[in-house]
Amino acid sequence: MQLDTVIRGGMVVSEKEVRHVDIGIADGRVAALAAPETLLPADTMIDATGTFVVPGGIDTHSHIAWRYEDGGRSRDNFQTGTAMAALGGTTTIVDFVSVMPGESLRQQTDARMAEADGMSLIDYGFHPILSSADDQVLSEIPHLIDDGFGWFKIFTTFEYRVDDSGILRLMEQIARFGGLAGIHAENHEICSQATADLVASGRTHVVDFPLSRPAIAESEAIHMVSVFARQLDAPVWIYHVSGADALAAVEESLDLGTRIRAETCTHYLAFDDSVYSGPDGWQFVIAPAIRDAANQARLWEGLANRLVSSVGSDHCAYDRNSKSAGIRADDFTKLETGAPGTEARIPFLWSRGVSEGRLDPRQFVRVASAEPARSMGMWPRKGALDIGSDADLVLIDPEAVWTFPEPDPAFGSDYSLYTGLPLKGRPILTMVRGTVVVRDGASIGQPGHGAFVRCSVDDRHWTSEALARADGQRSPDRAGADRT
Repeated sequence: MQLDTVIRGGMVVSEKEVRHVDIGIADGRVAALAAPETLLPADTMIDATGTFVVPGGIDTHSHIAWRYEDGGRSRDNFQTGTAMAALGGTTTIVDFVSVMPGESLRQQTDARMAEADGMSLIDYGFHPILSSADDQVLSEIPHLIDDGFGWFKIFTTFEYRVDDSGILRLMEQIARFGGLAGIHAENHEICSQATADLVASGRTHVVDFPLSRPAIAESEAIHMVSVFARQLDAPVWIYHVSGADALAAVEESLDLGTRIRAETCTHYLAFDDSVYSGPDGWQFVIAPAIRDAANQARLWEGLANRLVSSVGSDHCAYDRNSKSAGIRADDFTKLETGAPGTEARIPFLWSRGVSEGRLDPRQFVRVASAEPARSMGMWPRKGALDIGSDADLVLIDPEAVWTFPEPDPAFGSDYSLYTGLPLKGRPILTMVRGTVVVRDGASIGQPGHGAFVRCSVDDRHWTSEALARADGQRSPDRAGADRT
């Protein structure tokens, strides 16, 4: 077999095992997995000695080149944003299509594809956002699913929310044509009333922000959409669960037979609510809010026991001025919600997870790559290092001790939540379909190398068996038919 690249000496990680094997790559795909030193030399030889070789990370939640409602844009584009993602060990992102009132969902989806085409260093897909349940939107949904945009986002809060009857109507149409409804789950009325009460009492400092988005608002919305999902026998994805109450709602929904999966985000795993009392508390105004240390610990448990399926970044490259309106720390109602961070996701998941003993390497692969790929119908092309899989992979040096750096404004934001935090374990090489795009902390990928990846629903991975729990407890070692 003629190989283009051979990766030798690394410990190759799947969900099932960690093996000392060499990887042969041909035409952008994994072509051989062989005992050490048994593959013939290739044109490109990569020494992975002392590293873990893991499937490339899949970020289920990013907002690159994001449009604000006032017409402004975040400070990155698909070249700089995906370069940052690749530096952090992400090889596929699933971003969003924003649709403003009066705009065509189809036209805006085409526009987002045009933005990414020829620019992205890594592979990409899109979730169209549905901000209306009118007949025009409903008519476009089946065509978008056919074209590979099978995963949608629906808000239950903010100005672009859809009311309950509209959500049911959208979920029904998405399910009818084999797509996936993803939900930003916070009860709008609860959050609005909590915010109004704080404003009325003069409590608008950033330290008060978490009270404006209470945990019950999140759990109530999860229960509501879960009822709809069970009625429709449809899969549902919950974005950015923030803590114990939300996880309890997901678990109760699973107990009732809901086909539901949950994502959390890097910032909920890296920080607790003490950040709002600090001098840079404005940076952490994120919805849902960051909760206390006990909630953070519960999220780590959820990752280990399969209750949480993915870690997204929720990246949005604000700069200081556009995020903070001049850093109005005295009034959280004037601050945009969200933060940059796509490059931090894999390093923090490894350092705080694997290096600190909360996850083993197999569990890391499951939440960083495999489970997102299955949820989106990309597996095993993505999320695995099996024969025939795309050669998307990351070399992680588990002994590297480093400090998260200052951001480079040329790549997007001029601030980072993570600057100065200590880490152990670092991505040192990122490969996308057989091409190295990051080496030794430097982006060397070419704009346009990234390709569009279709998102769909593979029912094999959304069955009751695939989501089941054993003996009343979710088992990290359960091996269904769809496991590697």
